[in-house]
Amino acid sequence: MFFKQRPYQYDWDDQILTVPETAFSTQDNPQTKMIRFFNLQEKRIDITVNSIPVFTDVAWSENTGYIAAKAKQNTLKLYPSDGKKLLLKKTFDKNMGKYNTFCIISTPNGIDILSLPEQVLANSPGKATIRVILADQIDGWIDVNFESKKSDLRTLFAKVETYTVSESLYIPADSCKLQIVPAGLGLERIVLEFKPEDEKNYSLYITSKKQTGKHILYAKIIADRL
Repeated sequence: MFFKQRPYQYDWDDQILTVPETAFSTQDNPQTKMIRFFNLQEKRIDITVNSIPVFTDVAWSENTGYIAAKAKQNTLKLYPSDGKKLLLKKTFDKNMGKYNTFCIISTPNGIDILSLPEQVLANSPGKATIRVILADQIDGWIDVNFESKKSDLRTLFAKVETYTVSESLYIPADSCKLQIVPAGLGLERIVLEFKPEDEKNYSLYITSKKQTGKHILYAKIIADRL
């Protein structure tokens, strides 16, 4: 697995704060785990969990709903929707969180799965959290800037590197804009308008896709624990 964890520490006028470790709890249920999938590689895929078909023909940029899985070890298999050749087999142990997003990605070694345990946010009225997952190999890095009615344009996540998962940061639960700025040549910045709900967790996924002969950035915000 190519992914690495990278901490971020910011504190801007009480508007954007690093989430303390004590704010999170896995709240594991000994009976089940809730899992979903987000496909960020180009192939349409079928998915089995413990040899049971659970999702078919999942296209690029599609995310599934949650399904219940066993609390013990789970084996995931990915197949192309138009064939039977196994693309990937991967086993995840019982130490997963109660809720997990499995992000399906392309790496230099082929298709892989990033397991992202979802975290339970402590009560913080008027705020939400967001983290960044750069799920692709790009030149240079990505800056993610933040702007809202209560905050001027600022860099929220600086120099996010290829295959990086950030920590979660608090942001105001109010209308805002996220500006994704690539450092490398050949990729244009994009802007997402976003209104997070109060006391909810979000993940910002960033990757690239080929369109009209060139690569462009793609970003999608998904709420955790729907």
